[in-house]
Amino acid sequence: MNEKNKYLDELKELNSIRDSTTLVKKSFLYLLPKKGKNFKKQCIKLVIITVFSIFIVYFISQSGYQITKLKNVISLINNIDLVLLGIIFTGFSVFQVLMNHDVTKMLISYDNSKSRSFVELNKSYYYLMTDYGLNIFINYVLLLILNVIPKSWINFAVLHAVCCLSVFLVFYLVTSCLIIYELKYFLFNLYSVYVLRSSVDFCKNDEEDS
Repeated sequence: MNEKNKYLDELKELNSIRDSTTLVKKSFLYLLPKKGKNFKKQCIKLVIITVFSIFIVYFISQSGYQITKLKNVISLINNIDLVLLGIIFTGFSVFQVLMNHDVTKMLISYDNSKSRSFVELNKSYYYLMTDYGLNIFINYVLLLILNVIPKSWINFAVLHAVCCLSVFLVFYLVTSCLIIYELKYFLFNLYSVYVLRSSVDFCKNDEEDS
């Protein structure tokens, strides 16, 4: 397969997501461990984050699910999400600037089994921004519920559905922590593209000088 056909196939794959439901589903699955050489590490990370979330929910439950503590935790996560989403948007702009013709051509020519491809890099950014956007939306919904719904209703839910409430909070905290942790891979991908662009520019200037 020549480079032009491979580039067209990469573009078709990027355009394979046709609706928002598919984007949301794939964005969530992007957070889960993926089969590969780092699968074991990703599973360990998920277990650690889950145990940490269970401890947080346990300490909140020991205080009788005080609304103030729940609000503080959700507000803290929301503030972190807002700041990191701004960083990701800025980083994605830098990524687009770095992606000239030569860098794109080199990424497409990479073997997917050896390096992150052009499609994988772009999808990782789209999925990450979608995850942050969804998490911020969920934060706002939860804060709205805690501020609007009467306290007696919440106390009733705690008394009669404490198990469901605990499971939901653990799931919420695990998802939020995974989304925040993904910033590590985002920064690594951005750095990798920067190094690749610098290498391409250096080789190109070296050829012109010779």
